[in-house]
Amino acid sequence: MEKRIRELIALELFREGRISSGKGGELVGISKWDFIQLLSRYNVPYFNQTPEDLVAEVHLLETLLNTTEE
Repeated sequence: MEKRIRELIALELFREGRISSGKGGELVGISKWDFIQLLSRYNVPYFNQTPEDLVAEVHLLETLLNTTEE
């Protein structure tokens, strides 16, 4: 029961953006990778960015890469 409660607390803290996936795994006593799989089982998204945010970041990275190549 205690492990289940720890899982739920860690999942909610991660969902709120208050802890990282590594810290979530640490709180539950599992690896970061296992915590990411736990997120998936409970339909908690690992990435919280919108598609538009991701596109903007890609454009920014492309701009930075082009600037350093010149």
